[in-house]
Amino acid sequence: MIIFSRNRTETTLDTELAETIATHFHVHVLSIPFFYDLRSFGATIQRLRTLNEPCLFLAPFPERATKSLLVHLEIKKITVALDISNTNSDQILKFIEEADDLFLISETSGGYVERLDELTVKRWYPVIDQSECIGCLECINFCLFGVYVIGGDGKPVTDQPDACRDGCPACARVCPGAAVMFPMHDDPDISGRTDAQTIRQKVRIDLSQTKEEHRHQKQPDQSNKWNRLEPDELDDWVDQIDRFDYRQF
Repeated sequence: MIIFSRNRTETTLDTELAETIATHFHVHVLSIPFFYDLRSFGATIQRLRTLNEPCLFLAPFPERATKSLLVHLEIKKITVALDISNTNSDQILKFIEEADDLFLISETSGGYVERLDELTVKRWYPVIDQSECIGCLECINFCLFGVYVIGGDGKPVTDQPDACRDGCPACARVCPGAAVMFPMHDDPDISGRTDAQTIRQKVRIDLSQTKEEHRHQKQPDQSNKWNRLEPDELDDWVDQIDRFDYRQF
């Protein structure tokens, strides 16, 4: 079986590509809504959790983010993922042919497309590559919106994804292990298109100096409500972090 994630804004090309794959390889293609926008408790994710044979996953966003999200959602039978966002149909067919040699596709008497539909909304939230996470908890300490909790293994877990501020990738920028990804971000270092080892070789934001400077600064009187950040000031602060380019150092 091949799992095919349609684009967030679906086009006729999605339908045509799914049909082409099904008929060309005589395989069952399960066409699902945009994977990143699906809810963990929705019918589509529940269906994916019940798969009982190895599957190939085609999705229009980074492979590393896809694999990490599959682990987080406890979808175990998808063994290979391909980012099809920057590939043409010929490249996709070639990849599937190579995967078939690895017995990842179960041949059937005839190919067909099974379409799943589910109401979704545009989402923005972090995906954690647990294989790269070092458990430093910088993301939890830095996040202002309560997105994370500490899991049973002492590492962060995305617990409240929809609490994340739309467009904010701050926690990914401060992650020393390059484990936090935002698949819809334009920067490949943030989206997960760049492998973690390559990112770690670049200079990342060092918060230790910032924390030390902050420790020696005179703290404002928190009893005075006028010294607290107003919502607009908080938004401006987060926007400044988003615009910060750590690669200039």
